[in-house]
Amino acid sequence: MRRGSLPTAALVSLLMLAASGCGASERVSRPAAAAQVGTSNERRLSHAESQRLVDWAAAFRACLVARGAPVAPLTKTETHIEMDVPGELRAADVVPNVAACAQQQGGPPKNTSVQWRPGKVLLYLPKRCLLDPKVAQS
Repeated sequence: MRRGSLPTAALVSLLMLAASGCGASERVSRPAAAAQVGTSNERRLSHAESQRLVDWAAAFRACLVARGAPVAPLTKTETHIEMDVPGELRAADVVPNVAACAQQQGGPPKNTSVQWRPGKVLLYLPKRCLLDPKVAQS
């Protein structure tokens, strides 16, 4: 396997987590999504949304730590919650634990997105679903 590539199971898990944010959110076609490059897809969180996501993220992080994942404490902003991970870790090193812990919590909270990005795991409420509708429905 090439360095940086994802095993199929990890990629499927990551897509399932990303699809969780597509419930009631507006779907955007690929051309429209491409036109939004450079803009954030994260909604500003209300107090109630922040509390709901922080509660879920705290339990999620505890699971990751229990599985030996090197995640930092939660960082909270107006639009998302993130957990830093060592930058040298690849998605293949992190995604299996992320998927397992998300499922242990009953899946991500409704209409949220949990994403792996190099050096961090993000939890946020997307403004729009950027997944192809066929992928989101599967």
